[in-house]
Amino acid sequence: MFKNYLTVAYRNLTRNKFFSFINIIGLSIGLAATILILLYVKYELSFDNFHENKDRIYRIVTKVKKADGSIMKVPTGLNEMSYLLPERVPEIIKATKIYSGDNIKVECNNNVFYNDKLYYVDSTFFDIFSFPVITGDAAKTVNTPNSIVITKDISEKYFGNKDPINEKIIINNQNYNVGAVIENVPNNSHFKFDILTPFCSIKNYSEFLKQHGFDFYIYYLVNKNINITDFKEKFTNECNKITKEKFSEEGLPESFDIISFPQPLLDIHLYSDYIFEIADHGKIQNVYVFSFLALFIILVAIINFINLITARGETRAKEVGMRKVLGAQKSDLVKQFLGESIIFSFIALIIAIGFVELFIKPFGNIVERDIVFNYNNIFFIIGLLLLSVVIGVLSGAYPAFYLSRFKPIRVLKGISSKNNGNLLKVVSVIVQFGIAIFLIASLIILNIQIHYLKNKNLGFEKENVVIIENVSEKIYKNYENIKNELLQNSSIVSVTASQSVPGTGRSVQNAYIKGNDPNTSIVINENRAQSDYLKTYEMKIVDGRCFNKDLASDSAAFILNESAVKSLGLKNPVGTEIYVWKSLGRIIGVVKDYHFVSFHKAIEPLALTYYSKRINRISIRIRPEKTDETITYLKKKFNEFDNGYNFTYSFIDKRFEKKYKSEEQTNKIIFYGSGLAIFISILGLFALTSFTVIKKTKEIGIRKVHGAPVEKIVFMLFKDLTKWVLLANIFAWPLAYYIMKAWLQNFAYSIDIKLWMFLLSGLFTLIIALITVSLLVIKKANENPIDALRYE
Repeated sequence: MFKNYLTVAYRNLTRNKFFSFINIIGLSIGLAATILILLYVKYELSFDNFHENKDRIYRIVTKVKKADGSIMKVPTGLNEMSYLLPERVPEIIKATKIYSGDNIKVECNNNVFYNDKLYYVDSTFFDIFSFPVITGDAAKTVNTPNSIVITKDISEKYFGNKDPINEKIIINNQNYNVGAVIENVPNNSHFKFDILTPFCSIKNYSEFLKQHGFDFYIYYLVNKNINITDFKEKFTNECNKITKEKFSEEGLPESFDIISFPQPLLDIHLYSDYIFEIADHGKIQNVYVFSFLALFIILVAIINFINLITARGETRAKEVGMRKVLGAQKSDLVKQFLGESIIFSFIALIIAIGFVELFIKPFGNIVERDIVFNYNNIFFIIGLLLLSVVIGVLSGAYPAFYLSRFKPIRVLKGISSKNNGNLLKVVSVIVQFGIAIFLIASLIILNIQIHYLKNKNLGFEKENVVIIENVSEKIYKNYENIKNELLQNSSIVSVTASQSVPGTGRSVQNAYIKGNDPNTSIVINENRAQSDYLKTYEMKIVDGRCFNKDLASDSAAFILNESAVKSLGLKNPVGTEIYVWKSLGRIIGVVKDYHFVSFHKAIEPLALTYYSKRINRISIRIRPEKTDETITYLKKKFNEFDNGYNFTYSFIDKRFEKKYKSEEQTNKIIFYGSGLAIFISILGLFALTSFTVIKKTKEIGIRKVHGAPVEKIVFMLFKDLTKWVLLANIFAWPLAYYIMKAWLQNFAYSIDIKLWMFLLSGLFTLIIALITVSLLVIKKANENPIDALRYE
């Protein structure tokens, strides 16, 4: 009996090769896309899961309330919180703090390397985190001055196959010994490093701590089975006490409204929409978006598959009647139809896995993740097999349970049931095209928003500005000489230096008007800049003037942006004396608001200060005509002042483009996903229309004989489809509006959603449906009507 089922299934598969191909390929494409997206979602949810104590590790997050009532959150805390909290909160076993070092110069075996992934850590680092040790004693190393832990890749890069233990490395002119080698940090870690060294390796450590207040990433290991509510309450209360104690020491009691709280390690990658993050992170919104996209794609594919199996089932009514006449029972027919659809589903799954293997690397490149299909994951494989069975059962249910009830005499006489599955087709068309309309509308809004962000006025001219980072000691000390020489080149327009540039991190301070209570302080961003900063970035002064290097008094001067002036409540700001942290100075100018972070955040108060000559970055505006020659000149000139300097540069406009990488990735995935969903829908519509045309062959022939034009026949078959596509818009538009409205709220600056965006999506879908139907109907309508009348 089973052999007979397989034989019949094979005959049906090969007898209708075209429809079988469309049916299976549509489902396989949908399955492949769904598998790829689910692999991405699985990867995003796997971050930091490799740590042995992952459920017991927390990180401090500091919440600062601004004067306007808004909240700024940073994932950092005071140094004191790393050793005082374990003493005051009994649930905490150990704590460790991390500080990310700047780009460092590494000298090893007469070779020079540069690395920007060095972390300073406490001695308890390996008591909290689980990074496997290959050789050496990692725990001892991070407790020994001038010792370092390196990763496997760095060991091979610096020492080749040689045992690196006790080998010497010079980092920024300071000698270190290699004490341990660990496995490479997994890609699904929320922070990554190449080199670890203890804080006790830092010269003038006490001075270092004074300069870096809330600059430390602090992690805590807690006891098992703690009461989370009690722990969070104690944690926050003690952090607040430590903060007040620290500010009292600084002579600024309660000048900030600051609250700290613990964040679970496993939440960091997807739930950290904070500034000054330790590394780039993901977004839970993307997980939701891609999960829904996978659901939509597989739903369209399943509906399409069910539709085509059902439509094919209707053409097999006479086969059902004949089988019943020959003695087949209803259960036999149910097994036959269900078995066939499950076999088709399994074939589609096998092809889908082939598609996954083919496209997994390109997909991984788009989302910038190391996506792998692990065949050893038995639960994932079983899940796919069960999904295939479910799809097969759902798609075979109609012909199995509906057609098997037919009376053989009625079927053989050609008398069909009134209920011929039209309701199922109507619902499926509405759902399929509703999903397609939703995806197209979302894609239109997403594209317009990204285009808006890329072209919005930033408040400064971002084109043709070269950023030189990781300024060495020699470069720093010779900055004025370098600047003067660079300006001799006709291709260089302006040169400045600063602590930060638009798009990078800044210091966060408090500010208040001289004579006012420090408790009236506002939270303000600080950028320590040199002369010509505003000139280089072509920022607009709306009041007052810029810094003047020839005026010694400007070392105690501030330039505020409009948001800072507004937050301080100043009507005539120029000449007003204010405190920025402990520095007292006079406001000499007001710069028009400009975006120094991404458009996700509203423009915040900012102070440009001039008291510090320490620089981190040099900004150079160049003429666009000879960019390559100018870059070559810059490299040569910087190496003249420091022959060992690692000249690295970037353009400010490219840096801002990277800030919207997440949105562009989402855009690409939705674009490809929408395309697949539409393609699968077209396949299904094409096949369904083919079945409809076949069933109406005689009707088309009769209409042709009576003189009906081709366009009238096309309109006859298209009008019902138009009705259902229009109905699909009614369901798709509100859903798209609600979801995209919520997505746009992630941006401080966003577009307005317009009605035409939805009309365009509906029109596009309708045109696709019209073209698909017309191609088939026109072909059939142009055939000789005599052949149609002889059909069957």
